[in-house]
Amino acid sequence: MEVLMVSLGHPASLVKTFDDVAMFLKLLRYPEHTFKDPRQFGSGQHTDYGGITILLQQAGQDGLEVWHAATKQWIALPAVEDKFVINLGDLIQKWTGAEYKSTLHRVINKTGAERYAVPAFWHGNLNSTNPLNPTDGDTETVQQHIKKKFYKGYGLVDEVAVS
Repeated sequence: MEVLMVSLGHPASLVKTFDDVAMFLKLLRYPEHTFKDPRQFGSGQHTDYGGITILLQQAGQDGLEVWHAATKQWIALPAVEDKFVINLGDLIQKWTGAEYKSTLHRVINKTGAERYAVPAFWHGNLNSTNPLNPTDGDTETVQQHIKKKFYKGYGLVDEVAVS
Protein backbone atom coordinates (compact mmCIF):
# COMPACT_ATOMS: atom_id res chain seq x y z
CA MET A 1 0.00 0.00 0.00
CA GLU A 2 2.87 2.39 0.69
CA VAL A 3 4.09 2.03 -2.90
CA LEU A 4 0.58 2.82 -4.14
CA MET A 5 0.36 5.89 -1.89
CA VAL A 6 3.71 7.28 -3.07
CA SER A 7 2.94 6.57 -6.75
CA LEU A 8 -0.20 8.70 -6.38
CA GLY A 9 1.73 11.58 -4.83
CA HIS A 10 0.59 10.90 -1.26
CA PRO A 11 2.95 10.44 1.69
CA ALA A 12 3.66 6.81 2.56
CA SER A 13 2.30 7.57 6.04
CA LEU A 14 -1.22 7.80 4.56
CA VAL A 15 -1.25 4.01 4.68
CA LYS A 16 -1.96 4.37 8.42
CA THR A 17 -5.47 5.59 7.53
CA PHE A 18 -6.18 2.09 6.27
CA ASP A 19 -6.54 0.61 9.74
CA ASP A 20 -9.08 -1.98 10.82
CA VAL A 21 -9.37 -3.37 7.31
CA ALA A 22 -11.65 -6.11 6.02
CA MET A 23 -9.80 -8.97 4.34
CA PHE A 24 -11.29 -12.17 3.02
CA LEU A 25 -9.44 -15.32 2.04
CA LYS A 26 -10.86 -17.91 -0.37
CA LEU A 27 -9.81 -21.30 -1.63
CA LEU A 28 -10.84 -21.63 -5.27
CA ARG A 29 -11.11 -25.00 -7.00
CA TYR A 30 -11.48 -25.21 -10.75
CA PRO A 31 -12.47 -28.72 -11.90
CA GLU A 32 -10.76 -30.38 -14.83
CA HIS A 33 -12.07 -28.72 -17.99
CA THR A 34 -13.46 -30.87 -20.81
CA PHE A 35 -13.74 -28.07 -23.40
CA LYS A 36 -16.92 -29.52 -24.89
CA ASP A 37 -18.25 -25.97 -25.08
CA PRO A 38 -15.74 -23.17 -25.91
CA ARG A 39 -17.92 -20.68 -24.00
CA GLN A 40 -17.21 -22.46 -20.70
CA PHE A 41 -14.88 -20.84 -18.19
CA GLY A 42 -13.59 -21.62 -14.75
CA SER A 43 -14.41 -17.99 -13.98
CA GLY A 44 -15.76 -15.60 -16.61
CA GLN A 45 -14.29 -12.16 -17.19
CA HIS A 46 -14.69 -9.84 -14.22
CA THR A 47 -13.01 -7.26 -12.03
CA ASP A 48 -12.69 -7.64 -8.27
CA TYR A 49 -15.01 -5.51 -6.13
CA GLY A 50 -12.56 -4.45 -3.46
CA GLY A 51 -9.24 -2.65 -3.30
CA ILE A 52 -6.45 -5.14 -3.84
CA THR A 53 -6.40 -8.89 -4.49
CA ILE A 54 -3.30 -10.90 -3.62
CA LEU A 55 -3.41 -14.23 -5.44
CA LEU A 56 -1.37 -17.36 -4.83
CA GLN A 57 -1.70 -19.90 -7.64
CA GLN A 58 -0.67 -23.53 -7.60
CA ALA A 59 2.62 -23.75 -9.51
CA GLY A 60 2.20 -25.19 -13.00
CA GLN A 61 -1.59 -24.87 -12.86
CA ASP A 62 -1.99 -22.03 -15.34
CA GLY A 63 -5.33 -20.55 -16.33
CA LEU A 64 -5.39 -16.92 -15.19
CA GLU A 65 -5.68 -14.45 -18.07
CA VAL A 66 -5.62 -10.64 -17.90
CA TRP A 67 -7.16 -8.34 -20.49
CA HIS A 68 -4.66 -6.02 -22.20
CA ALA A 69 -6.83 -3.15 -23.45
CA ALA A 70 -4.22 -1.61 -25.77
CA THR A 71 -3.85 -4.80 -27.83
CA LYS A 72 -7.38 -6.08 -27.18
CA GLN A 73 -6.00 -9.49 -26.19
CA TRP A 74 -6.10 -11.84 -23.24
CA ILE A 75 -2.64 -12.44 -21.78
CA ALA A 76 -1.90 -15.64 -19.86
CA LEU A 77 -0.22 -15.19 -16.48
CA PRO A 78 1.75 -18.34 -15.65
CA ALA A 79 1.37 -19.82 -12.19
CA VAL A 80 4.89 -19.67 -10.73
CA GLU A 81 5.89 -21.28 -7.44
CA ASP A 82 6.05 -18.88 -4.47
CA LYS A 83 5.03 -15.87 -6.60
CA PHE A 84 1.96 -13.73 -6.00
CA VAL A 85 -0.24 -11.93 -8.52
CA ILE A 86 -1.49 -8.52 -7.39
CA ASN A 87 -4.73 -7.25 -8.93
CA LEU A 88 -6.16 -3.80 -8.34
CA GLY A 89 -9.90 -3.79 -7.80
CA ASP A 90 -12.86 -1.50 -8.35
CA LEU A 91 -12.29 0.46 -5.12
CA ILE A 92 -8.77 1.50 -6.17
CA GLN A 93 -10.08 2.57 -9.58
CA LYS A 94 -12.85 4.56 -7.89
CA TRP A 95 -10.58 6.12 -5.25
CA THR A 96 -7.89 7.13 -7.77
CA GLY A 97 -10.36 8.65 -10.23
CA ALA A 98 -9.44 5.85 -12.69
CA GLU A 99 -5.74 6.78 -12.62
CA TYR A 100 -5.29 3.11 -11.77
CA LYS A 101 -7.66 0.67 -13.47
CA SER A 102 -9.33 -2.37 -12.00
CA THR A 103 -7.85 -5.52 -13.54
CA LEU A 104 -10.21 -7.32 -15.94
CA HIS A 105 -9.38 -11.01 -15.74
CA ARG A 106 -10.76 -14.53 -16.22
CA VAL A 107 -9.76 -18.12 -15.55
CA ILE A 108 -9.80 -20.96 -18.07
CA ASN A 109 -8.46 -24.21 -16.67
CA LYS A 110 -6.50 -25.73 -19.55
CA THR A 111 -4.31 -27.96 -17.38
CA GLY A 112 -6.19 -31.24 -17.77
CA ALA A 113 -6.36 -31.49 -13.96
CA GLU A 114 -7.98 -29.68 -11.06
CA ARG A 115 -6.64 -26.17 -10.51
CA TYR A 116 -6.41 -24.42 -7.14
CA ALA A 117 -5.82 -20.77 -6.27
CA VAL A 118 -5.95 -18.79 -3.03
CA PRO A 119 -6.97 -15.12 -3.32
CA ALA A 120 -6.86 -12.69 -0.41
CA PHE A 121 -9.25 -9.78 -0.97
CA TRP A 122 -8.29 -6.51 0.76
CA HIS A 123 -11.23 -4.13 1.00
CA GLY A 124 -10.05 -1.45 3.39
CA ASN A 125 -12.01 -0.21 6.39
CA LEU A 126 -15.70 -1.03 5.85
CA ASN A 127 -16.81 2.31 7.32
CA SER A 128 -14.45 4.53 5.33
CA THR A 129 -15.26 6.53 2.22
CA ASN A 130 -12.41 7.66 -0.05
CA PRO A 131 -9.25 7.91 2.09
CA LEU A 132 -7.24 9.18 -0.91
CA ASN A 133 -9.59 12.12 -1.47
CA PRO A 134 -11.90 12.58 1.54
CA THR A 135 -13.38 15.80 0.13
CA ASP A 136 -14.56 14.32 -3.19
CA GLY A 137 -18.19 14.34 -2.01
CA ASP A 138 -18.69 10.59 -2.44
CA THR A 139 -20.31 9.33 0.76
CA GLU A 140 -20.52 5.66 -0.24
CA THR A 141 -18.65 3.55 2.31
CA VAL A 142 -16.54 0.52 1.47
CA GLN A 143 -19.26 -1.70 2.94
CA GLN A 144 -21.95 -0.09 0.78
CA HIS A 145 -19.76 -0.40 -2.31
CA ILE A 146 -19.01 -4.09 -1.72
CA LYS A 147 -22.66 -4.86 -0.94
CA LYS A 148 -23.86 -3.06 -4.08
CA LYS A 149 -21.34 -4.86 -6.31
CA PHE A 150 -22.13 -8.23 -4.73
CA TYR A 151 -25.89 -7.79 -5.14
CA LYS A 152 -25.57 -6.65 -8.75
CA GLY A 153 -23.10 -9.41 -9.56
CA TYR A 154 -25.43 -12.10 -8.28
CA GLY A 155 -28.60 -10.53 -9.69
CA LEU A 156 -30.22 -10.20 -6.28
CA VAL A 157 -31.92 -6.92 -7.20
CA ASP A 158 -32.21 -4.77 -10.31
CA GLU A 159 -31.25 -1.56 -8.54
CA VAL A 160 -29.37 -1.49 -5.26
CA ALA A 161 -29.96 1.57 -3.13
CA VAL A 162 -27.01 2.74 -1.08
CA SER A 163 -28.17 2.99 2.51
